[in-house]
Order: sequence, then structure tokens, then C-alpha cells
Amino acid sequence: MHAGKLLNDEMWHVLAVGLPLDFAPKDVSEGIVALARRAFEAGAFIGIVHPAQYGLQAEDARVLSFAHAMEV
Repeated sequence: MHAGKLLNDEMWHVLAVGLPLDFAPKDVSEGIVALARRAFEAGAFIGIVHPAQYGLQAEDARVLSFAHAMEV
């Protein structure tokens, strides 16, 4: 999933594995926290992917405290 901006103005990259087929598409006003939380609550495995590629900072990652994993 791609939504919202990090502190460095790059776009978020979040993986959601196991979304149900009826998972509603991202709303235009939905940021990464709301979108990822909705996916998490739908039962998906949430991963923050390739953080080094786009300069993810610890402060960014903390907003997705419910994520299951981070790619290293």
C-alpha cells in the first residue's frame, strides 16, 4: 500500500498480506496510518518494506506500532 508522506517527504511503502477480497480501496483522504490500521483490523499481516530505500526514520515507523514486521 502507498499513501501519505514520511518526514522526508517520500511516500510510505507498506505490505498487507492476506487482505480479504472485499477490502475497500483506499479513500482519497485516507493516510497510511488509517489505511494500514484498516488492513490490520481486516486480518492482514502488515510489513514495513524496504525502509532504507526511501529513508524511513524511527519517528516514521513508530506511527505503525501495530505492524508485524519490518524488512531489513
